[in-house]
Amino acid sequence: MCGFVSGVVVTPEGKPVSGAYVYLDKAGGEWDSARSVQTDAAARFVHQAFEGVTYTLRANADSPTGGTLDSDRVEVTAVKSATPVRLVVKSPG
Repeated sequence: MCGFVSGVVVTPEGKPVSGAYVYLDKAGGEWDSARSVQTDAAARFVHQAFEGVTYTLRANADSPTGGTLDSDRVEVTAVKSATPVRLVVKSPG
């Protein structure tokens, strides 16, 4: 069955980050399922996934001052009516 993982990518100040890459990895998996989607103009994303499977979700984006902004890794379970996930990208360190 098919489920979804969706959400938004924002800065620590809550500003949307359009064009960020959001990666979906199978948590503790025996196979590599890492794949990415890009956020839209409103910083939203949707990943299609196997319903009931737990995944690790993470995002990264180019920093306006150079370098990369990364989010923490978040574990989510794909379901048909999941609550949207909020990923916050921040500078390393």
